[in-house]
This record gives sequence, structure tokens and C-alpha cells, in this order.
Amino acid sequence: VKRPMIDAIVKTDLEIIKKVAVIFDKYSNVRNMISFSRIVDNLAVALLKEIDFKNEAFNIKRFRTLIKDKDLVIPEVYDDLYSDKILVTKYIEGKTLNMINFEYMPYEKRHVIGQKLIDIYFKQIFDIGVYHADPHPGNIIVTDDYKIAFIDFGIVGQIKKSTWEGLQKILIAMESEPVNYLLMAEGLIQSGIAHHKVDKNKFAKDLETAFRVIDSLED
Repeated sequence: VKRPMIDAIVKTDLEIIKKVAVIFDKYSNVRNMISFSRIVDNLAVALLKEIDFKNEAFNIKRFRTLIKDKDLVIPEVYDDLYSDKILVTKYIEGKTLNMINFEYMPYEKRHVIGQKLIDIYFKQIFDIGVYHADPHPGNIIVTDDYKIAFIDFGIVGQIKKSTWEGLQKILIAMESEPVNYLLMAEGLIQSGIAHHKVDKNKFAKDLETAFRVIDSLED
């Protein structure tokens, strides 16, 4: 159920933050590297979508269509019971991650839960390019038969093709024997993690040096 006046409260808060961002853009020492206004604009888009129940209902239905996984549960939306002020979905029996005392859970069961979470997120990112973008412990439920269920689809991310391809290159590079640092550098640049003006060959050598230092520390 949407809180009374929440739309107006969020919009007022965003206007205040935008005015502060303009000041930062003008006087901050890092204004040439960071656009605070752009950060706030992105935040505004995410927050306004999160309080839009019609957007959330669309996201839930989209996920149910895109992801078919026996270990993942996506709640069903009751179309005749939702509006811009209320959203009703099918009840999921289980416990949220923040309700589970993992310290007293057998290792085997912890491993099963962890592996399923990793597999499900890899499938979202690398198979369909759409992912549940608010995965805090209160939004992830473990059912009694150890399936994973997501709730709260107010924020859903979509990966651009270039980012998706770049991430794939990074994984392939890391799994290569020996590690393909040139491909890793290419993937980091293509995905946007590294700046596109970076010298790819020099970057690859720096990555190799950094990984060798890490390996020596582990030894």
C-alpha cells in the first residue's frame, strides 16, 4: 500500500537534492570528473519508478515471462486488485534472508542457498540482460523447499548490449589458462568499468602486474 503523500514528499526531497547538486557542480574540487546533477537525475528516475505500482506490476510480469528457473519463484500479480495506490501479489511462504540465522544452519544448506542465488543472478545478467536491482535481504525469500523468491520489483535494471558483451569477455578472460589480460582489458573498457580512452595494451600489462602482486600476497 502506498504511503499517503509519498509522491509529493519524494518529489520535494529530489528538488532539494537537485539544488544542492547544482552548487556542487559549480564549486566542488572534483566538478571536472563528476557530474553531481547527473547522479541526482539518475537517482530521481529510480526513486520515481520505485513508487510507481503500475511500473512494478509490469516488472513482475516481465520477469515471470523472461526467467524460467525451477529454483526461482516470482509472485503472481492480481490484476483486479492493483492500482496506482495498491499492489497485491500472491503470498510466498518462507523466510527473508534477514530472518534466517545462517550461523546455526548446516553448511550444506547454506551452500545450496548461496549457489542458487549466484546461479539466478548470473542467469539474469548473462542470459536475459534484465535483473532485480534491489536485492537487499528483506527482498529475497527462501521458501521451505529451498527455492529463492524475489519480492519488490520497484527497481529493475537492464544491461546494455555493450556492457553485457564486455562482462562476458571479462569472465572468459579470467577462466582462460593462462589468464587473457588483453581480453580482460577489452572487456573492462567495453563494459564501461574502465574509461574508453584507456590504452588497451598498457592497461592489460597493468592488470597482469596487479594480479601477480595479489597472487604473491596470497602465497
